[in-house]
Amino acid sequence: MWAAVALVLSVGLCFVPLFDLIGYELALAIAPLAALASTHLGLRTVAYTRDAASRSTRETAEVSPLRAVLGLWLRTVALALPMLAIPLVVLALNGLRVKSCNSNIGLVWYAVLPVGSAIFGAALGVALGLGQRLSNIGLAFAPLLVTIAWSLQRLYAAPPIFVFDPFFGYFAGSVYDERVTVPTALLFARGYHAAIAIALLTASALFLDGATLTLRWRARRNPVVALLCLAAAVQLYRLGPKLHYREDAHTIAAALGGTRTTQHFVLHYADGGPYAKELDDVGCELEFRWSELAGSLGRAPTVPVHAYLFSSAADKQALMGAGRTYIAKPWRREIYVNHEAFPQPVLGHELAHVFGADLGDWLLGLPRRGLRLDVGLTEGFAEALTWQGGALTPDESSAVLERLHRVPSLDQVMSPDFWSLPAQQAYAVAGSFCHLLVERYGMERFERLYRAGGTRAAYEAVYGQPFAALASDWLVYIRGVELAPGVLERERDRILRPSIFHRPCARELARKLELARQAGSRGEHREAEVLLEAVCADEPDDPGHLEELLGVRQRAGDLAGARATATRLLAHPKLSASQRAATYAVLADLATSEKHWREAAADYRKAESQPSDESQGRLYTVKRVMAERLAGNADLPSLRPILEALLATLVKASGDGALDFARLSAGAHAAPDDPLLAYLAARQLANRSSWAEAEALLAHAVAGGLPDERFDREAQRLDAEMAFRRRDFPLAARRYDAVSTRGPAAARLEAERWARRARWFGDSCPGPASTSGRTEGRARP
Repeated sequence: MWAAVALVLSVGLCFVPLFDLIGYELALAIAPLAALASTHLGLRTVAYTRDAASRSTRETAEVSPLRAVLGLWLRTVALALPMLAIPLVVLALNGLRVKSCNSNIGLVWYAVLPVGSAIFGAALGVALGLGQRLSNIGLAFAPLLVTIAWSLQRLYAAPPIFVFDPFFGYFAGSVYDERVTVPTALLFARGYHAAIAIALLTASALFLDGATLTLRWRARRNPVVALLCLAAAVQLYRLGPKLHYREDAHTIAAALGGTRTTQHFVLHYADGGPYAKELDDVGCELEFRWSELAGSLGRAPTVPVHAYLFSSAADKQALMGAGRTYIAKPWRREIYVNHEAFPQPVLGHELAHVFGADLGDWLLGLPRRGLRLDVGLTEGFAEALTWQGGALTPDESSAVLERLHRVPSLDQVMSPDFWSLPAQQAYAVAGSFCHLLVERYGMERFERLYRAGGTRAAYEAVYGQPFAALASDWLVYIRGVELAPGVLERERDRILRPSIFHRPCARELARKLELARQAGSRGEHREAEVLLEAVCADEPDDPGHLEELLGVRQRAGDLAGARATATRLLAHPKLSASQRAATYAVLADLATSEKHWREAAADYRKAESQPSDESQGRLYTVKRVMAERLAGNADLPSLRPILEALLATLVKASGDGALDFARLSAGAHAAPDDPLLAYLAARQLANRSSWAEAEALLAHAVAGGLPDERFDREAQRLDAEMAFRRRDFPLAARRYDAVSTRGPAAARLEAERWARRARWFGDSCPGPASTSGRTEGRARP
C-alpha cells in the first residue's frame, strides 16, 4: 500500500516545479510520507511478530529485551527504506524530461530528511505497537498530526520561520531565498530526533513483557541505559537554542545581546554590530515611519513593536531564517531586518504589516477568510501605504510590464497565488492596484476590504462594482502612466526575471553562484570561473551569469579571457540594454588598463548610448571624459599622471581607501578650476564626513559647470544629504524640496520623503549623525 502511495505521489510531483527534481523540495514532500509509513509499518511489524512468535522467541525477548526491540525496529526500517527508493527512481527518470543539474545535493537532502524521518517513524511505530494491540493506520496518523500542530504553533508563537521536526525534518521558510543548504542546525536537530528514538526504544525494552510482547506497567530491569538515553535527549533539547534548532524570541534577543527602547519600539541588535553604531538614527527612522503610517491610517498599534535588527543575512538565517528576505509577523507585532545603509526603505513596508494587524483577522492580523489568505492584498496594502520606488515606482514597474505585454493576471496577484509569481512583478502590480484603490476611493473603503479578507464578493460590496471591473480600470490607468526614455529597455531584464518556480535547477544554480562569489571574494578566481562556467551551461538563457563571469575574469587580470567573454555576452540574444552598456564599459576598462585611451573613450561612449540607471550613466560619462582628456594633449603634463591614477581608481579601487582619496584630492588641488575633479573630491570628502569642505568643493564644481543635468541633479541631492548628515534639518528640508521638483518620478518621490524626514528629525530627533552607508575609497559619481 505504501509503495503504491509513494509511486502515485512521485508521479504527481514530476509535474510540480521545484518538486520535479531530486532536491530539497522533493525531500520535504517525501519526508512526512516516510515517517507516516514507517510508523504504520512499525505497528504492523509488532503485530505480525506478536501473532507469529514462537515460544523460544518470546523467551529470548524476555531475556534480551533490548535486542528484541532493536530487532523489531531494524525489520521495520528494512521494510520502509525500499519504499523510499521509488521516488528516487521516478524523479531520476523525470530528469530525462526536465533539466537536472546536480543530484548529489539532492541525495544528501534525501538522506537527511526522508531517510531520517523513516528511521524515527520506525522507532515510534515499534514503541506504539508494543504499548497496545491496535495496529490501524489511524494510530499512525496521530503522531503526525500532533507534530504538525506543534510545528505550526512554533511558527506562530516564535520569530523563526524555519521549523525542525522529527516527521518532515526541516521547513526552510521563505520561498524568496533561492539558496537552501543543509544547515548545521539540521544535523543537530536530527541528532536530537535520534536521541528521542533511542530513548523510546530503550524505554520500551525496560518495560517489555517478553511473553506477550507488550509493555507492562512496572519495570523489572536495570533502568540505567534508558535513563542515560532519556537524559541525552533532554540535554539536546535544552541545547536547542545554542545549536539554533529551537529558537524563540528570548533566545534570539539574548543572542543579539543589545536592547534599546524608544517611544513605540523595542530594538534588539548585536552589541558590536553595525546597527549599534547608528542606533539613534535607526530608532528615529522607525519613529518617523510610525508617524507617517499613523497619519495615513488614523490609528496605530497599542503595544510596542519589537524590531529585530540583524547584522547580516547570515546571522538572520541562522537565528530565524529568511536570510535575504525581510519579513514581519503582524500577530506578534514584530519585524525582522538585515543591516543596510541608512535609511532602510524596507522598514516602512514591514512596519505597515504590523499596522495592518488591527484590520486583519483575529488569528494572523491578515486579510483572511477561512483558509484563503489574500497575499496580494497583504503586500499591496504595505506597498500602497509606504508608496516609494527604487529605480521606479510600482506604477512605473507595472507600466513596463504592460508595455512588454507581460502583466500578470490581477486575479492571480490578488490571491494566495501571489507567491508563485516573480517577486518584482507581484509586488509592483499589487502595490499599484491597491494604491489606485486608496487614491480613488479613500482609505476607509480600503480598510473595509482588508477586514473582509479581500474576497471577490467583498470588492463588490465595498466598491459597488465587481473585481473584474476594478481590474479593468487599473489596466486603463497603467496604460496612461508615462515612462522616461530608455526605461523600458533598461528595466526589461530585471522585471521579466522568472520566479524560482519557473527556473530550472534554481536551488542548485543559487548554490553554485554563492560558492563562486565566495571564491571570488577570496581571490580564488579560477575556482570561481569553473563554477560560473557550469552555471552558464546550466542556464544559458540568462546573460547575467556571463556578466558575472566577465567580472571575475576582469578582476583576475585575464584580459584575453575577459574580452572573449564580453564577445560572447554581446552576442547573447537576450542581452538587455543595461547589460550591453555594462559590457561595453568593461571593454573600455580593459583598454584603460593597457592605456589605449582612444579605444577606451569609444567604448565608454557606446556604454553611454545605452539606457542605464543614472548612477551608472554618470560613471560612464566621467570615465569617458577622462579617457578623452588622456587621449588628447590639452592637459598639463603634470596633471596626466594624476588623471591616469584617477581613472585607474574609477576602474578598479586600489583597496586602500586613503590612497584613492589622496589621488582625488591631488587631482582637485592640481586643477583647482576643474569642476569634474572638484565634484569627485567632494563626494570623497562627504564619504569621510568632512561636510564643510565637501559642500565648498561641490559648490565650486556646480559653478564651474558639470557635464550635464544628471550631474547637476546629483550634486543638488548630495548637497541636501550633507545638510541632513550634519544635522541642519531645516536647510536639508529646503534643499530636498528643491530636489523633489526635478528628475525621474521615483527620485522625486524619495526626495519628498527625505524632506518630510528632515522636518520630523528636526522636531523630534536631534542627536548624533549616522555615518553608515557611504562608500569608502571608491569614487562613485
